[in-house]
Amino acid sequence: MLQAPAWIAVLLFGVLVAVAVPTLLQLRKTLTTADHTLEIAERRLGIVLKELSETLGHINSASTELERVTQSMSSVFHVFERTGSPLQRLKSSLRTVTAIGASLGPMTVAAIRGALGVTASPVTKEMM
Repeated sequence: MLQAPAWIAVLLFGVLVAVAVPTLLQLRKTLTTADHTLEIAERRLGIVLKELSETLGHINSASTELERVTQSMSSVFHVFERTGSPLQRLKSSLRTVTAIGASLGPMTVAAIRGALGVTASPVTKEMM
């Protein structure tokens, strides 16, 4: 009677091994492929990080150059700012002179016509 449980245990162990071996072999293939993929990714990541470092170095040098140029141009902008205020006043004065000239012109023409006794044409009357 002792032999029957032993044979059943051996038989069950054989079934377990028969099921486990293909699964373990597939797991080994999967782990090998994953390891290979990670090695490739590690190499590529190293290259990408090196290129990224170079690119960031170029960006840093470009921003430093831009900052230097901006600082040198700040004096030019201050000159423009100081020049802009008198130019704005000149522009305002020219507008005033132009407005005065635009209003004095028709008055002068009307005064000359009145002095010479010239009557206004029908078109001129309609405009008034």
